[in-house]
Amino acid sequence: MRTRTVLFVAALLAGWAPVAGAQQAAGQQPADQTATATPWHITLANWLDGGVRVTDTTGDQARFERFRDPRTGPFLDRLRLDKDNGTSLVAVAVDNVGYRDQRYFAQFEVPGTVRFSGEWNQVPTFWSINTRSAYSGAGTSVQTLPAGLATAVQAASSSLIPLYTAQALANAFDTRSRRDTLTLNLLYTPTPNLDVNVNLSSARKNGDEPWGMSFGFGQTVEVAAPVDTRTTDLAAGAEWNNSRGMLRVNYDGSWFTDHQDSLTIDNPSRAIDSPTAGSSRGRTALWPGSTSHTVTGAGAIRLAGHSRLTASLAVGTWRQDQTLLPATINTAIATPSLPRTSAQTDARRIATNIVFTTRPATMLGITARYRLYDFNDRTPDYSPFQLVQYDQSNDVDDVIPVETRSIFNHRDNALDVEATLTRFRAVSISGGYRLNRDNRTERVFGITTDNAVFASVDSASTGIVSLHGVFEHARRRGSEYDEEVLLDAGEYPGLRRFDIADRDRNRVTAMLQVMPVANLAVSGSITATKDTFPDQQYGTQDTFGLQDRNSQGYAVFLDATPSDAVTVGGGFGYQLYKTSQQSRQVSTGGTVPLSGQQLDPRRDWTLSEDEKVRYVAANLELAHLFPKTAVRFTYDYNRAESPYTYGIPTPGVLSTPTQLPPVINRWHTATIDIRYFLRRNLAAGLMYWYDRYTVDDFALGSQIEDKPAIPGIILLGYGFRPYRANSFWARLLYLF
Repeated sequence: MRTRTVLFVAALLAGWAPVAGAQQAAGQQPADQTATATPWHITLANWLDGGVRVTDTTGDQARFERFRDPRTGPFLDRLRLDKDNGTSLVAVAVDNVGYRDQRYFAQFEVPGTVRFSGEWNQVPTFWSINTRSAYSGAGTSVQTLPAGLATAVQAASSSLIPLYTAQALANAFDTRSRRDTLTLNLLYTPTPNLDVNVNLSSARKNGDEPWGMSFGFGQTVEVAAPVDTRTTDLAAGAEWNNSRGMLRVNYDGSWFTDHQDSLTIDNPSRAIDSPTAGSSRGRTALWPGSTSHTVTGAGAIRLAGHSRLTASLAVGTWRQDQTLLPATINTAIATPSLPRTSAQTDARRIATNIVFTTRPATMLGITARYRLYDFNDRTPDYSPFQLVQYDQSNDVDDVIPVETRSIFNHRDNALDVEATLTRFRAVSISGGYRLNRDNRTERVFGITTDNAVFASVDSASTGIVSLHGVFEHARRRGSEYDEEVLLDAGEYPGLRRFDIADRDRNRVTAMLQVMPVANLAVSGSITATKDTFPDQQYGTQDTFGLQDRNSQGYAVFLDATPSDAVTVGGGFGYQLYKTSQQSRQVSTGGTVPLSGQQLDPRRDWTLSEDEKVRYVAANLELAHLFPKTAVRFTYDYNRAESPYTYGIPTPGVLSTPTQLPPVINRWHTATIDIRYFLRRNLAAGLMYWYDRYTVDDFALGSQIEDKPAIPGIILLGYGFRPYRANSFWARLLYLF
């Protein structure tokens, strides 16, 4: 979690998003068609926002523009049209026309009969502006090195790494992709009790992204892998309902296609295939195409005694039949035959949800929920005769027989029962029990059972104080322990797996809001979680992996409106995440009986993480403080610090570890937005947006810019780098 931050800015690029109903969903009829509200909260449905933007970025431009496109140029940032003639409604929304994150939306509705909408939405992903590679063909399925380069390195080994560095610096390019999504939705209501819906979505993702490949333990390469996928989702269904209940049937289908099935690159240290030294090329499969089909039936019925029963059953299939790659790309090795030519993977899924609610007494409400999810792996047996490791066969261990593939079945049962007492001195009190039983094959624990009890308190609306608090105690235990699963993976038999290890958890969450007067609200929240992991009484008595985990946080915010012309808000928060892990350094493998090293506690080492996140947010709105003028200011600051501390026992046999520097992320952003109303429905505005990100990261920081190639590693140059951005907006807002 080295880059965890808490972000409070909801939509910086929305510009004047709070203006003219930008928070209102497109097509929703506004409650007021007048322009008498404050300039920051105009409720008029029809408006246009455009102008000129100038953006200057120093540093990592790609991180600043990661999922947005605020480049310099003219813009039509917002267009909203909403026409209602009493019998039908037409709505249109347009955002950031002509840029990589543009969006178009249209909707037609005859209330109570039909509603049709369509949307075109683009989401860019700008990975890096500093990427460079010695490989040609970045973003394609076959990437090659310049002629003679690998030959020279093969002869001289790592002493010629500067050749790759020079070549990489000469081949600089942007690494980016973009997802374009078309969505069509139809809702038809032939009778007041029947709805028919059809939803179609097609998304294409195209471009390239950072990708790692390995030619063994001593050679790792980063390249820009191709991204060329299409995902099509179709949902259709019908729902009938009346005052007594509801019946619904749905079909959901999904088709995923990857137009690039594999990636092949040259080996930077070999130019000629060898049966003992390895291959001159490496190949890896990319995401395989797959399909999913699900049919769902659901119903609900009102019962006597203020009760209601709701149930659903979904049955589906997942299939993937991608053509399998050959066992090796090395032409100097005889390629072993495969049991079949395609994956032929097949899984069946059943999901059931049942919810029962009742109110046997005025003050008492009871809710019970049951969920079953069953994943049945039906893929045919796959037992290849041989597997070529690292594309070479210099000894018998590199071409080995392979066992029958594992069957990954999964069944999850969950039960949740909750009782609530209301009207108890303006406070409602709830309590309940949760059970989750998870059965999986090929896991250390065949079954994990999680039991939890919880209690909550909520204040009724008094207008002055609102309170919500929850306490939960959970206990997870595993059974059907299989030590061989860890030993087969070469791991220590006492290793705790994070998601299934025995665990005791206590968690509390509380939120409080106080409004002593109508124009002042103070709110706060606290949260704390403590996880302890008792010693597992299975196999060895030494337990490794996660030892404990704790988190806590608090936040305080204030919102005040001292007058109709002034609104002010702000607050701060703090979060802490602490974890501790333990392992033992050994040179022998996972064997039974255990070796001397595996039983020697002097070889233990620990790793502790103590991550802290601090954040501050503030805003100020001055509406009509000056004639026809409104001013808005926002500021946000986040700081995350993640120190990693290694420890060894005293006395011990291990060398004193060199401590890593902490990973620190800081993010500042501030906006000043000024607008002047030339007329009742026309405003001119200026906005300044400041955005700054700094990072200190020992693994992916700016230091990698100087090392595109080092012995054993060829880097693409993607990492976490600082940036500073200044953006100026001059715009006109027209209300009509």
